[in-house]
Amino acid sequence: MLKTAVFDVRDLCRDFDEQQALETAITSQTTTNWEEQGGLGTIYSPKAGTLVVRQTERSLDEVLDLLETYRTALRASKPRDRQADERKKVVTVYYQSQTQIAEDLERYLPRLLATDTWKTEAAPDAVGTILRIASTAEKKENQTIERSVLAIRQTREVHDDIAKLILRVENGDPRSSGGGMGGGGFGGGLFDVPSTKAGKK
Repeated sequence: MLKTAVFDVRDLCRDFDEQQALETAITSQTTTNWEEQGGLGTIYSPKAGTLVVRQTERSLDEVLDLLETYRTALRASKPRDRQADERKKVVTVYYQSQTQIAEDLERYLPRLLATDTWKTEAAPDAVGTILRIASTAEKKENQTIERSVLAIRQTREVHDDIAKLILRVENGDPRSSGGGMGGGGFGGGLFDVPSTKAGKK
């Protein structure tokens, strides 16, 4: 005996194209026979987000289980999708630095990082831009240090690399300590150097 059930699938389908794909997935992934397969079961969408299914009670339960499986998969994938989307989001960040450093960064940054993401005549649709703005000077030990702000528009992903690069420019890369002999040099590594006293009789 066939029964009719109406399913709310607005969380699974945003438009009729996605709804059509959902209908196809249901008819191909359930064990029952549908009208287009020579059976009696029907499935259609009177409007986006609503699914009307006429099938046996057992088949309707199977459709319900399949929809819940889709929802579980969707919930599991959304955090990763949001995280990826957030990394690609374009934002403007203001970086303050000494003016001389800021001038060099303005000139060379597009050549050092994500070179294909900066707006140029050759790439007018790229998202990356840099604008240098004068900032408040710093007074230090009877001297004035001019400072500027770089207003950089880029993706969050590229901004992470920019922050690391600026830190390296201002402070340099950390140097490894110790000599090449290891263990603190002579006497603490692989070779023990006997003392002069120990060599005397």
